[in-house]
Amino acid sequence: MRVHRDAPMAQPNANATTTKFIGQGYRLRARTPSIKWGLQATEAMNMSSIKEYTYTHDSFLQIIPDSQSLKAYEIEAAKWPRVDTPLAEGQQLDRADLDNKFNDGQIQGVAYIEAGLDEVL
Repeated sequence: MRVHRDAPMAQPNANATTTKFIGQGYRLRARTPSIKWGLQATEAMNMSSIKEYTYTHDSFLQIIPDSQSLKAYEIEAAKWPRVDTPLAEGQQLDRADLDNKFNDGQIQGVAYIEAGLDEVL
């Protein structure tokens, strides 16, 4: 499982918006993938939230309605070597829209998102 993009990349300090995860491998037949919200929470993905998604550059830049943040990021990030996954126009991916879990009333600052299988050892 891979997360190729998440949007918005910087969350508000409240559950005011959903986080959109665009990637591959979320539709497992026998197992439920999990999303890890930094050190704050791990939750099983609601399988009904996973939809087919066709990537296009222009539609991705508009994925957050009435916001220019992804376009601004794209311009700013062009100054550095690419570290995210290159995506192709028309590429078929999975997309999950999940409620933001980055607000616990205490922790602020840098956080990260991972997708994977929650293993019990």
